[in-house]
Amino acid sequence: MQLGGVEALLRSPETELVIEAPSSSWDLADRSAIFEGGVLARRGELVLRCQVLRVRYGADGGLRSAAAEGEVLAERGAYRAGGQRAVLD
Repeated sequence: MQLGGVEALLRSPETELVIEAPSSSWDLADRSAIFEGGVLARRGELVLRCQVLRVRYGADGGLRSAAAEGEVLAERGAYRAGGQRAVLD
């Protein structure tokens, strides 16, 4: 999915990633987390909505990969993209 520079925005270290969800589970040893139940994620101008978001973090704490599932909607300004699954690797 190309959405007006989404990949560059997600990987930007100076822009905070904020994830809101009714439920989350964490595996600190694996550096991963699963957010469920109407997830809302924001980073800069990018807004992502989905039912499940699985993220993996690198040793430095930065985002390494993310997979959004279920009614995925990504918005950035006038750009919109949707589907059942979106992956950033």
